[in-house]
Amino acid sequence: MQSEEGVGTTVSLQLNKTLPKNGNGANSFDYAKSGVFDLENKNVLIVEDNALNQMVLKILIGNWKNSRFEIANNGQEAIDLLKAQPFDVVLMDLQMPVMDGYEATTAIRAGAAGTAMSKVPIIAVTADVTQKARFRVLEVGMDDYMTKPINKEELYNKIKKAIYLGNPEMPHK
Repeated sequence: MQSEEGVGTTVSLQLNKTLPKNGNGANSFDYAKSGVFDLENKNVLIVEDNALNQMVLKILIGNWKNSRFEIANNGQEAIDLLKAQPFDVVLMDLQMPVMDGYEATTAIRAGAAGTAMSKVPIIAVTADVTQKARFRVLEVGMDDYMTKPINKEELYNKIKKAIYLGNPEMPHK
């Protein structure tokens, strides 16, 4: 970063991870295009207080090959589960009793679930479509954002993308 008063600021960023490319050379994360939904034995933590939304996610993820998941009803339960076992990705609702998704993410990033889980990919899954929510999600340290109702292909692509970016050794499919 270089800044000169009255002139301006130049910011340079170098990414060390190689992103998969589509045929046009652009970054592409359409993992669902093959029609095979395989989580390759990755463990997903669903943090959702609404029983209907839990059921939708259970059905979607439960029908994918090699999928495992646990459900937490609020942010505090999520932290307790993350302390007890490792997860590869967290699907985090934002508005929940006891501890909401923003508070839970802030606590997870601060190490409340242990150092190993402080960097777990967290994807916000919410009905809040406002720009303010999108900004706040990223501000507290979540990695991605998607809105309800849940689209199966979008959910799968976001999970695979989060896992792939979190582990560059994962084979790209």
